[in-house]
Amino acid sequence: MRDVPNLQELWTYMNPFMIYGRHLGFKGNFEKLLQARDPKALELYQDFEVVKEKAATFFEASRRLAIFRSGAAWKLVQLYTPGCKNALYTFDFPRQPKSNGLCLSDYVLDPQSGRRDHLAVFVVTAGRGVRERSEDAKQKGEFFPGPRPASPGN
Repeated sequence: MRDVPNLQELWTYMNPFMIYGRHLGFKGNFEKLLQARDPKALELYQDFEVVKEKAATFFEASRRLAIFRSGAAWKLVQLYTPGCKNALYTFDFPRQPKSNGLCLSDYVLDPQSGRRDHLAVFVVTAGRGVRERSEDAKQKGEFFPGPRPASPGN
């Protein structure tokens, strides 16, 4: 586990389309409209900056990267630790709903080949107590401003 003492570093890895568009409901190209100084994009950006400032007072972000030996069969991906024959964990991924549909397991070597593959797993956490803090805010009715309507011309 590696602590991320500078939250600014963490924010740089986040996809603006996902944050502003998917999670916060902004319609249109957020980055382009922000650069054009669109009032709604600026307002949402400023609101989110306030949230980031508050988060800096209690977030204890950390990340972990692990590389596992792996193998796959049909729609299963199994992770192994060195020297163990039994899987440490098995993921069961769905296949695409069509004939010969692909699955994430198709990209991992089948152990029947006589070779093992490797899979990297990356996890980020916001720290202890974040879920409780968000539930407390929810109970108090403290919500982030809702989705913004589309900007003119979009």
